[in-house]
Amino acid sequence: MRVPSIGYRRDNDTGDTVFCLRHWRGSSSLLTAALAICWSLIAPAAAAGPSDAPAPGMVAPGTVVQDCAVCPEMVLIPPGTFSMGVSEEESLRETTEREYDQAARPIQPITIARPFWFGRFPVTRGEYKQFLSETNTSAGATAWSSPRFGPDDRHPAVFVAHRDAVAYAAWLSAKTGLTYRLPSEAEWEYAARATTTTARYWGYDFSDARRFAWVAAPATAPVGGDRQPNPFGLFDMLGNVWQWTADCWHPNYQGRPLDASVWQGGNCTRRMLRGGSWKEGPGDIRAGVRYRLDATGRFDDVGFRVLREQN
Repeated sequence: MRVPSIGYRRDNDTGDTVFCLRHWRGSSSLLTAALAICWSLIAPAAAAGPSDAPAPGMVAPGTVVQDCAVCPEMVLIPPGTFSMGVSEEESLRETTEREYDQAARPIQPITIARPFWFGRFPVTRGEYKQFLSETNTSAGATAWSSPRFGPDDRHPAVFVAHRDAVAYAAWLSAKTGLTYRLPSEAEWEYAARATTTTARYWGYDFSDARRFAWVAAPATAPVGGDRQPNPFGLFDMLGNVWQWTADCWHPNYQGRPLDASVWQGGNCTRRMLRGGSWKEGPGDIRAGVRYRLDATGRFDDVGFRVLREQN
């Protein structure tokens, strides 16, 4: 029997996402088992570089593309559902029952109806410099001269205000003709969890963090490095830099959209950060933790990554 796999395509008439079971030979009674095998085999080629354009009509989750020579690498994230937030059990286990955890309740059942592309890494200093050069702006750039950040342009961009990140995404959209933007909190958390349900995508044990996340360090580190990605093939979803999202501040999840869309209203002078940074300890290095920050703020541990809508 050939190894089964799953792909999906867009139905030209309805616009729906259609899942396709390919390379299956066997009786219908084994279909459920085959589907389970298929999903277990959807593991992104984390060590591989960006691929050529996907074959027309069929793109596998985990595919890596780069839409232009100076664009960030993007990974295709499949649709799905997940429970968004921090449970009381997690807080007790982590001994971190505090404002951050209370703000991530009640747990919300979120549906991601369509696939989307997400930055394989946080936007790097080199990628952000290209934007600054082409748009003749200097937002946040001068602060990178600090010796502790080093000369490597593979470090994540920092000292980026929320509006700077939005402007970068708009620049990518104009450059490529595609739709780039910041993710909603729900889209970010879905991508960070990557089908896992533990506090961190590698499990509960913070002692494993350095295999996956750059934390408790003197400064940022080049993205990726020797750290392992999450199951969707995304690097540095926890640690290295906090990451801006598009959502406005709300004190809890009561009434948030269940379709993963951007949550407007609330206090939009503050926007939401996710992921923790190189400065953080165990409490903040969790997929469900959310933190509010003045949207105009520029800090040495705050960066971002972009989402690109599936056209």
